[in-house]
Order: sequence, then structure tokens, then C-alpha cells
Amino acid sequence: MRLRERAGFTLIELLISITMLAIVLGAMTKSMISLQRGYTRQREVVRSEDALRNAELIISSILRTAGANPRGIAGPGIDPLAPPFTALRVRADFNPADGDVLDPLEDVQVSVLNDTLFVSWQQGVAATPVAFPVRTLLFQYDSSGTVFNTTADVIRAARRVRVRIEAPRHTRTTLLARRDSWVYLRNRR
Repeated sequence: MRLRERAGFTLIELLISITMLAIVLGAMTKSMISLQRGYTRQREVVRSEDALRNAELIISSILRTAGANPRGIAGPGIDPLAPPFTALRVRADFNPADGDVLDPLEDVQVSVLNDTLFVSWQQGVAATPVAFPVRTLLFQYDSSGTVFNTTADVIRAARRVRVRIEAPRHTRTTLLARRDSWVYLRNRR
């Protein structure tokens, strides 16, 4: 007896192979989507950390110039604006030391608005965005462990500034990344 030669696949074999292919492709798609979300989240965390680092660097550089006054003209210094000390104004006479604070980088204001750190590099000039995302900015002033709560005390006796900067870690969470640093004011007498 002679066996009949097969000409192709049966319908059941075809359905089984399509089902198995769908399961494999579904698992691969789910894996790829998970990897893409992880990559996006990681990229947002890196962007947040970079923003915090940049903001910290800019603010500490600005604070270190506070009170530079080689000609002894009264007025330059640190102005915390108002409690709760979420913005800052720094005046210094160094660019060049000409007896006024009208030159670029001599009257600088720092503030946060809409998750963006803004800096005005000169009095009367519009603020420019320098770091995103930055959710909150907080300054704490002290001298020898005494924390100051009034603007007058800060202007009179602050020797160091604690800078707290917070940024959202990524868009799928409400957690904030935070950087705390101390900046010693070197031009204070």
C-alpha cells in the first residue's frame, strides 16, 4: 500500500503555528515597550540630576561673588528678598571694580518659576532660563549654627548659605530629587 504524499499543511497545523507566533510576538512587544519606558524614565532621571547639578553650580558661583567690593562702596552684598527665602539677589562690584553694580554679573537675581530656574544676570535685564526641571529652591542662612529668619539678620551677619534644590525625578512619579549644599560667603566681613 502506498502512502499518499502530503501537499501542504492542514488547517489545524496552520492555526497552531499562527497562535504560537502571536504569543511570541506579543511577549516580544511587551518586552520592547517595557524597555522603552525604562529608557525614557532613566533619561528623565538623568535630565533631572543634570538640572540639579547645573543649578547648584550656578547658584554657588553667584553666591561666592556676593559682597565683592574692592573699592569699599557701600551697598553690594546678599539680598535674600523675603522669607521663606525662595529667591535671591546678589550684588557685587567686580566686573570691573568701578564703584557701581551696573555691569553684567554684578546685580544678579535667581528665582524658580514653572519648574524652571531663572537668572537675571544684570539689573533691568530679563531673566533667562538656565535649568529645567527645577521645582523648588530654598535658601537657609546662618552664622556659627544660628539660623536667621529675617532679611535684616541675613544682610547683617550671614556667613554661609544652605541651598536646597528639588526637581521631579520623572514624569510618572511625584517623587523629588534633592540636592543640599552649603556655600560659604567669602566676601563677608
